[in-house]
Amino acid sequence: MVHRHLDDTRRRGCFVVNSASKLHGQDAEVAALARATYQRVEDLLTACVKDAQREGDVDPNADPHQLGRLLLAALQGVEFLAKTHMDGSALLQIGRVALSRLPRP
Repeated sequence: MVHRHLDDTRRRGCFVVNSASKLHGQDAEVAALARATYQRVEDLLTACVKDAQREGDVDPNADPHQLGRLLLAALQGVEFLAKTHMDGSALLQIGRVALSRLPRP
């Protein structure tokens, strides 16, 4: 994902992030749609964590919902920081550190 943001030379970000950050206080419908979208992404990440737990790559005793939420925060943080033109190596480091925090069996 970091590479995708770095390849976007204008670093525009995604439509949901841009809309939510600009309109969340002015338009309740935009805020609700953004939250619903982020919930779906969080649910997908949680499902991925559960799959990794079943395959033995992530500690089965870890809370998959907490880890899914952590991954969502890392993904959105990288996206936001990419928009500020943070150095690509720093963005990659953030991603690597976030993944290294997944508890191993």
